[in-house]
Amino acid sequence: MIGHRNRRCEERYAWRNYNDDGSYEVSPRNTYYQNFVLKVLLERVSDWCFRRSILDFGEPRRMDVTIAQRGGFYISDFKTTLEIDRMRSASESGVLPYYLKWPVVDVGLIRDAPAANSAGLQLADIVSGAYSRAIDERRFGSCNGQYAMQLGRRMARSAYGDVAGYGVTGLPWNLLRANLSEDQKSMFRQFGYKGEKLVRPGPPSSEW
Repeated sequence: MIGHRNRRCEERYAWRNYNDDGSYEVSPRNTYYQNFVLKVLLERVSDWCFRRSILDFGEPRRMDVTIAQRGGFYISDFKTTLEIDRMRSASESGVLPYYLKWPVVDVGLIRDAPAANSAGLQLADIVSGAYSRAIDERRFGSCNGQYAMQLGRRMARSAYGDVAGYGVTGLPWNLLRANLSEDQKSMFRQFGYKGEKLVRPGPPSSEW
């Protein structure tokens, strides 16, 4: 993702800081990238939770989402991004072809917290760390991928058994542009990508 930009994602409104007298100052924050990536993640998570709740309970059940606090991340900005997604999903006017599964999403149940205070966030860091260290050779060098491989049986899967799109999603979408090594390609194939072109499965199927 070094040097990568998504200009459509950058087309957001300017954030406003309101004063006590009702006046405001425009104070843009460069949060569009992390908000975009988190939205892509929640698209997959909400789709999975929607399908599992229908299967297990016969109705949608709300997700409870906790995001680790990080410097430069603002939960209020992210919730605003989600509200824009909700409006665009209703009118199908967004720039991307996919939206959150809103029957299981309650913005009020999305919060942030210090990772040091949450065992769930620490576990998420361990899981994501195992995969990032196996795939990000530029940052970490050649790493042992066996820990990431062992995560395969715990990954959420589509009706056809695909992991990609649920458990592992590479950005940019066209991985041919990423100049991956053979070890990196092997890791992506292990988690649902297909063939020499590393074709990522499309949106999850309507069948469970």
